[in-house]
Amino acid sequence: MKKIILVILILFSISTFTSCKCINQKANHTQESYCGWDEKTPLAVEFGYKMNDEDIEFYGKATRMLANSDEYFPSSETFRVMLQNEAGELIWNSGENGFLSVITPAFPEKVGETYNYGLEWNMKIKEKRIPKGKYTALLSLPMHPKPYTASFEIKVE
Repeated sequence: MKKIILVILILFSISTFTSCKCINQKANHTQESYCGWDEKTPLAVEFGYKMNDEDIEFYGKATRMLANSDEYFPSSETFRVMLQNEAGELIWNSGENGFLSVITPAFPEKVGETYNYGLEWNMKIKEKRIPKGKYTALLSLPMHPKPYTASFEIKVE
């Protein structure tokens, strides 16, 4: 069931998200992605992660480029990270424990301001560290009407 939901979410995101271009910096276990910006996109977003032997810090740095007319978060979830294994199976979702059903404003609110989203994960599922291997991390600011999304390949050693 989770796999079907993930496939639907990915297909929906591919058709509606603000696209990103990935820049890989493997030497220091860091990867960043810069979302393309044009005169119709309200935010310029830089997604990325930093990894060490114990945890991964995922982040999204958003800069308001246009006045906000209709962007909002449909719940208290403002930053989402999902992790897939090499087989494409969803193994971790930062939002799986649920969020409050309240409309949350999109940050930053004023043109020119920047807001940092993020979360740190200990690379454990049910107190067990994930195995070595390649994973795909899907990061998003799940805003409406269009989320901002990027994906990265992560190699856990």
